[in-house]
Amino acid sequence: MRRALLAGLVFFGAVSAAAAQEPSLAQAEIRLAAINALARAHYAKARDAALADAPVIVVAPESVTLVHKGTSESPAYLPARYHHMKALGHVALGLWALLEPNLGRPVDAGLGAALATYRRELDGLLPHVGALGLRWDDAKRQREILTTTIEFIEAVAKAGRVGAEERAAWADAIGPALLGNAYDAAEAQLVALHALIERWRAALPEEDWARLRVVVLGPNRPREAHPPLAYFQRRLGEAAIGARLITADNVTTPEGGLEVLAAAVNDRRLAHDFFRDSERLRRGLLSDATARHLDRLLGP
Repeated sequence: MRRALLAGLVFFGAVSAAAAQEPSLAQAEIRLAAINALARAHYAKARDAALADAPVIVVAPESVTLVHKGTSESPAYLPARYHHMKALGHVALGLWALLEPNLGRPVDAGLGAALATYRRELDGLLPHVGALGLRWDDAKRQREILTTTIEFIEAVAKAGRVGAEERAAWADAIGPALLGNAYDAAEAQLVALHALIERWRAALPEEDWARLRVVVLGPNRPREAHPPLAYFQRRLGEAAIGARLITADNVTTPEGGLEVLAAAVNDRRLAHDFFRDSERLRRGLLSDATARHLDRLLGP
């Protein structure tokens, strides 16, 4: 009996010791977090190395940067004409925005004061248009925008209300001039960009230029007609989109653009090796699974 009791105590002691040595959920999660952090650190190093062998051009809204072999160059390239055309076009957009919440309403004291301020600024600008150094036809168009807008503000003040039809007539009157400004702004930007890229192209060895990658920064909405993006699409070809040419939506700094580009380059290589589909990660690793699960949960 005593021998059996001792054997039982030894058995239960061994079980208890084994249970004490069995990993807990908390320990497992600590180990998992450690290897995950290590894996992500290796990924970050590979991402940073992804651009080491190629020149990169980062196109920001107001600048273009060439990064190559540890050096970078960001010359000012946008001419004054580009900025002037945009700012003068904003004259009309600002007044439209001021009036939009007040359509069909009487001109109260607050709106009247705002309109008077806008009118004074336009009056002050009008005599200085010639000093901006614009082409003759450019300057003529700006004076038409300003004088037509001043006359419209006078009409609103006299009527004492903001009429939708009257505002539409004013917008129709200056709409062609605004499109003219947009045309000239795009020309000024593209001509300056082309001259800069041609200079860089001439300075780079042929084998480096063949590996060129470009990232275009900017907001998501106007990307379809963004002049620098369209320029590089035409210059590098449609096959470059997503590979050598990418967009970085809502990224504002060259450093941020380089991070996005490096991740895109690295992810294409990774996706090709694992899935034989370079676009798989760009589309989203969970995209196909998500669609199937949603079909099951919510119906196709």
